[in-house]
Amino acid sequence: MKTNPHPSVKAAVEFITPEMAQDFLGSNIQHQRKIAKGNLTKIESDLRNDRFMLNGEPIIIGRSGKLLDGQHRLCACLNTKIGFWAVLVRGVDDEYFHIINVGKSRSLADVLKIAGEVNAANLAASVTRVVEYLRDASSVGLSGQYTSIAEAMDTLAMMPRLRDSVAANCFIFSGEVISCGRIAWLHCLAHEECPDDAPEFFKKLQTGEMLTVTNPIYLFRARMVADKQSKAKLPTREILALLIKTWNAYISGQTFKVLRWSVEEKFPVLVFTPNK
Repeated sequence: MKTNPHPSVKAAVEFITPEMAQDFLGSNIQHQRKIAKGNLTKIESDLRNDRFMLNGEPIIIGRSGKLLDGQHRLCACLNTKIGFWAVLVRGVDDEYFHIINVGKSRSLADVLKIAGEVNAANLAASVTRVVEYLRDASSVGLSGQYTSIAEAMDTLAMMPRLRDSVAANCFIFSGEVISCGRIAWLHCLAHEECPDDAPEFFKKLQTGEMLTVTNPIYLFRARMVADKQSKAKLPTREILALLIKTWNAYISGQTFKVLRWSVEEKFPVLVFTPNK
């Protein structure tokens, strides 16, 4: 039987309390990396919503007692005052700090692809839009937001039809008018909330047939075609705002001479009550 080459290294599953988090963080204040706000926000959200799982990713404490890995999880624990279960590894040589946690982290698209999902990148973009909408309808596409993989997977489980919307729109639009990742989330929500009106909207958006120049769908298509031909592309949030304004005008029976939105305007919120 071979002798353990690292007898000082010990691992156990332990419940990490806010008090333990504070002690671990205090052990190596000067040498921890700068906090990534987005990562911290995602972990805090998962802790508050009981989505943080024991996934085998360890908290690593060096032989000297210094924290080598786990800074963001411990900060989230301390900030929220919510403990969590984790694998706690102690006794790792401090000199190994530079080779710990240097791999590329998995994106939501990576996780979905590994899970066998089709159109993983578009599904990731679409479920992210839905999460943003459900969190705050006026925050869709707003930069600086952070969606954890756990929150996204919970949302997809709650709205499995989103997969069908992604598949349909990847086939229908193929980026000719608008990318699948920017339209599928609305396709899903609209078909759930307005099943009698949504099919006609998306058909007209696809074909552009039988539309007057004041029809919001005509104006949106024109803006997207112009954007595709322009070197200066519209920001994603502006495109989403124009899309929502187009849907709202369609469902309300409104017409426009010009379709526009600026960051100075209040972001439009989806309307699902027909008023024609």
